[in-house]
Amino acid sequence: MLESITKSITNEIVQSLPEYQDKAERIEYGLYMALSDTPKVLALILISLPLNLLTHVLVAIVTFGMLRVFLGGIHSKTQIQCIITYPIFIYGSIYLSLMFNIPHINLVGFPIAIILSFIYAPADLPCKPVRSKYHRKKLRIFGLTSLLILFSISFFVPSEFSNLICLNSLIVSLMLTPIVYKITGNTLSNQGGGNHEDKTT
Repeated sequence: MLESITKSITNEIVQSLPEYQDKAERIEYGLYMALSDTPKVLALILISLPLNLLTHVLVAIVTFGMLRVFLGGIHSKTQIQCIITYPIFIYGSIYLSLMFNIPHINLVGFPIAIILSFIYAPADLPCKPVRSKYHRKKLRIFGLTSLLILFSISFFVPSEFSNLICLNSLIVSLMLTPIVYKITGNTLSNQGGGNHEDKTT
């Protein structure tokens, strides 16, 4: 249902502003992300207040969200599944980073995340295909650049936040891989938005 709403809004925008025709894909994707994520983000922030985890939640949301936009990866099949799994990823990564506060884990986690992203990003879905080669290349560059920036930041923040940033980066990169696509029943689009073809056979 949300896809049809964002497609309808995008069509209205493109019809009113024909000069944005070539950006319709990005407009639709941005609308989808905004409409689907905003209520969940607000709920997570409200829950974090009595738990005294606001800063941790904001760091997790920004890290996870930014990388997902550029790198792509699997998605839940329904909005209900997404509503359930998104808080699990955010709060799960927070509590894992607090429980296992391992110094310098970023020196191991980030290289793995960067290598996986270099191989597989951007990984799309049939419902959100990345059609143009230019857009795929742009997403890949932005995604890898974001990982390098986060890697650099992880050296200058307290270890609990360094671990959190590293863990979310690793989780997002694993979401790009053929094995996770296969386990979750997700597939790439037929537009070439990924690098799984010769690795899943």
